[in-house]
Amino acid sequence: MIDWTLVTPFVLVTVLVALVFDFYNGLHDAANSIATVVATKALPVWAALILASSFNFIGAFAGTAVAAAVGSGIIAKEVITPEVILAALAGAIFWSILTVILGIPISSSQSLIGGLLGAALAKAGLAGIQLPHWSDVEPVLRSIAFGALAGVAGGLAVARASRSNTWAGFWLGAAAGSSVLLIWDIFHGLKIQKLLAVLLFIAYSPFIGFCLAFLLTTIIAWSFRRIAPGKVKHLFRFLQIGSSSFYSFGHGTNDAQKTMGVITALLIATGAVVPAAGKPFPVPFEVIFASGLAIGLGTLIGGHKIVRTMGTKLTHLDTSQGFAAETSSAIGLHYLAQFGVPVSTTHSITGSIMGVGAFQRASAVSWGTARRIVSAWIITIPMAALVAAVCYGLLAWLL
Repeated sequence: MIDWTLVTPFVLVTVLVALVFDFYNGLHDAANSIATVVATKALPVWAALILASSFNFIGAFAGTAVAAAVGSGIIAKEVITPEVILAALAGAIFWSILTVILGIPISSSQSLIGGLLGAALAKAGLAGIQLPHWSDVEPVLRSIAFGALAGVAGGLAVARASRSNTWAGFWLGAAAGSSVLLIWDIFHGLKIQKLLAVLLFIAYSPFIGFCLAFLLTTIIAWSFRRIAPGKVKHLFRFLQIGSSSFYSFGHGTNDAQKTMGVITALLIATGAVVPAAGKPFPVPFEVIFASGLAIGLGTLIGGHKIVRTMGTKLTHLDTSQGFAAETSSAIGLHYLAQFGVPVSTTHSITGSIMGVGAFQRASAVSWGTARRIVSAWIITIPMAALVAAVCYGLLAWLL
């Protein structure tokens, strides 16, 4: 419950700016929800947008674990003020707007994390960030190392048997093995410090999507190998509508919660929301509803330019491959969201699309487009952080 008497005009403006960020998230990130279903012509654009926006809204009500991770696990509680949050959002929104104009499907999650880090650094230096300790890092490194060793052995064996590039087998095996063991350990109770988890899965989420999609595409191809291609295409045209809805639901569950986390952290810092016993990070219903509505409206208006990049420029997809990309990405999103890991939905679906493309043959993937997207990911956090730090300096000077 929000105590509206403690919500000052400046806090209210900051909350509205957070919802604007959520809207822009929907504008380009949630467009990923319909990229494959439009590319395969399973649905026209207008129908796909309505479907995706509806499930984005519904997904916002599916939990608050990611909201708690973003709102209480990235920057120190002591530095959370309306000025810090507003500056963080300004950095995230600036980069989001710029990339929408350019048609680059960057991660809004990275923009927001970069904004929070930049604003907190500007206010309090490293003391403003919840940095992991060695005791947090050591078990994660051990899991990654053991998984990578096992994966390298498997990757080299596959490369040798298939007469593929040895170095490709080495690196793909290492990435596959480490990601599989890491997810396995999380399932069996490995706790990862929140900022470490965010940064770690920025790197791993596209490869998790790649592997899951490659595996699911292999299963589908083997299972339907004796059925006429026309019948398979017709069947998966309908199944893909379900997979697109599933992915959109996962996107709402994951990305809308990031905005919820920022808004709730601000309301707790200002006293408008009071944590209770057993609920250290209570997300009010009004915040959930508003965040779901904002991301849904952003999706409805749509990012058609990015739909073309994701759905047609990365690789050519048929209906079964579109189904595999959406389903595998959604599975990863749902699984990690249950553990409060804020995954980049853009990274996940991009990796999935590349995974189904690589199943056809390596040349089926437009690696030039993929490299351009990855380059945008690399610079997103520092650029958003830089803008946020400048904005905080201006706000501190003005106020």
